[in-house]
Amino acid sequence: FFVALLGVLASRPLQLRISKPLAQLTQAMQELRTSRDYSVNLADDNSEDETGVLTKTFNGMMQDIRFRDQSLQKLAYNDPLTGLPNRLSFQRSVTDWLGIKYQPTYGSILLVNIVGFRSINDAFSHSIGDAVLMTVAATVKSALPENVTLARYGGDEFAMLLPAAVGEVEVEMFASRIQSAFFKPLHIGDLDLHVGLTAGAVMLDGNSNADEALRHADLALTE
Repeated sequence: FFVALLGVLASRPLQLRISKPLAQLTQAMQELRTSRDYSVNLADDNSEDETGVLTKTFNGMMQDIRFRDQSLQKLAYNDPLTGLPNRLSFQRSVTDWLGIKYQPTYGSILLVNIVGFRSINDAFSHSIGDAVLMTVAATVKSALPENVTLARYGGDEFAMLLPAAVGEVEVEMFASRIQSAFFKPLHIGDLDLHVGLTAGAVMLDGNSNADEALRHADLALTE
């Protein structure tokens, strides 16, 4: 009897050593099914036995899932060529700004596009066109204050959200400053390309609708 009792007592720590991580893993898996919260990790287990390997494998799987989700989100909201926010991201930024309760009285959306960009692609190849887009994006970004949101809105078109309380004259001056950054030719490889920008803008206030404002900015750009 005493030998059997000693055997049971000796096996008790081993049972706990195995059953506790398994119980934690089971609970974590059940929570994942309902919450879809992939930020969960099991407590680090530095042991080299099966339970330690199981814990490390689970935590590694969660890390891979988080990295995948971050990569997908970046692809969904960022332009892969220029690294700027894309059209969808910009639309969300405008919607969010309009939803701020204590926003400034006025803001504005400024759109610019590259004059004759299709001709550049046709004459020099799409790789040169891509280099022009990246250079234009970097040049515009360097000319902007930190509080201005810049996005690649599509094709050769870039959008800016100016959240400060500015009027039409200030927006026109701002657009002129952006355009003046392209008075000098762009150095693309062995080429010196003269690039110009056209601009269109719309003013925002607390009563603006994001979709309508963006549509009006597009119309202002094409007029």
